[in-house]
Amino acid sequence: MKNIAIIVALMLITGSIWAQQEPVERFPVYETFRTYYLLNGHTTEMLAKRDLLLNISHRFNGYTSEGIQELFGLDGSANIRLELMYGLTENLDVGFGRSSFFKTYDGTVKYRLVQQIEQGVPFSLVLFGNTAIRTHEWSELEAASLERKHRISYQVQAMVSSKVSEFLSIQLMPTYIHRNLVEELEEENGIMSLGAGASVKFAPSVAFKVEYYHRFSEANIGAKSLHHAVGFGIDIANERHSYQLHFTNNTGLIGQEFIPNTHDNFWNNQIHFGFRIVRRFAL
Repeated sequence: MKNIAIIVALMLITGSIWAQQEPVERFPVYETFRTYYLLNGHTTEMLAKRDLLLNISHRFNGYTSEGIQELFGLDGSANIRLELMYGLTENLDVGFGRSSFFKTYDGTVKYRLVQQIEQGVPFSLVLFGNTAIRTHEWSELEAASLERKHRISYQVQAMVSSKVSEFLSIQLMPTYIHRNLVEELEEENGIMSLGAGASVKFAPSVAFKVEYYHRFSEANIGAKSLHHAVGFGIDIANERHSYQLHFTNNTGLIGQEFIPNTHDNFWNNQIHFGFRIVRRFAL
């Protein structure tokens, strides 16, 4: 009887040690935001390999505070952006876009360094780069004094996100913008900013999103007054489509436009309405 007790005790101890040493299976965290875009900027979501994404963005230039006579800003001119993004690998996306304001063409590279892991790495880290060139027609004076390089601007960004729960995801976006040409002599060509955003899912396919970019530069430069970019929106998404309605205080649709050139004050009812339609294709 004593021997049996000893054997049982050894089996329990051995089982306990084995259970402690048995590796815990961990899974990557997907659909942190479910959609590829936050509001003005991107999220850490990546495309599957050989997936093609079409983005159609529309931002009205009129203010929503203009009332029913101007259909809450919809009668104003609009900035329209078309963009294609392609998944070269699971961790590398490349893209090309065109915005109607200043006839701007741009190329994008998006690379995932770290992916959030359940019961492991608590965040995802994605690097983002964009180069843009304005192709609008210059005046005679501009054409005589400026070169092609003055049309070019750059954006470099790190996106750090975490899926806190099934309902809440957050993201930080330290960003550097460089413009080869600025509007005022007092302006700096390079600007640092810190963006922050969040997504709150309140239905299986519907989420509320908020985004804010704090620009570390002077608020009053020459004759113009600048503000930080603020936005709120609603996303409706399924596996291959997403639709977004948003309200923000800028009309730019790439970082080189909305981070350094937000002239309107969101809290003074200088709000622009916009929408985005996104479609993914498996090639």
